[in-house]
This record gives sequence, C-alpha cells and structure tokens, in this order.
Amino acid sequence: MAHFLKGKYKGFYAAGNSQCVKDTFRFKKLNENKLNMEVTRRDMESMIGRFWRYENSTINLIPADSNQPRLGGKVHVKSFVFDFQTFTPSWSN
Repeated sequence: MAHFLKGKYKGFYAAGNSQCVKDTFRFKKLNENKLNMEVTRRDMESMIGRFWRYENSTINLIPADSNQPRLGGKVHVKSFVFDFQTFTPSWSN
C-alpha cells in the first residue's frame, strides 16, 4: 500500500487570473487498499482566502495478484468536485 501518501501537503501556484493560489492535499488511509484524498484550492490574494475548488476522492487499489501487490493492478477512483467560482458540482467514477 502507498504509505508515503499519508498526511497533508501544500503547494502554491499561479492559476487563472490569480498570481497565487494554495492547494492543500490531505491523504488518509481507509484500509489496506483504499485511500481518501481531499484537495482544496484557495485564492491567496484575497483578504479571507476565498475557496475556488473542493475535491474529495476515494482511491481503491486493486492488485493483480494479492500475494504480490507490487506487480501492478488496477486503480478505481470515485470523486466529487465542487467549483466555488461557478457553484457547480460534478461527480465521476
């Protein structure tokens, strides 16, 4: 299992018409082959750091051989995204 993906990570980028947005990635291990990833994007140029985007994804790792999971397999992702700029939700499987 991808144990290196536990925790919280931050990145600062130029995006759209903003010179600085902050992406915050949070990874949580749900069980041996399942992760939860939460991503928030905030505009750092505004006074209150307004939200641009929120994403919540569940990543399910399906190994080809359960005895040797490092040999590869499939990845199944379910995600929910809400765009605060346009107030539109989206789902994907």
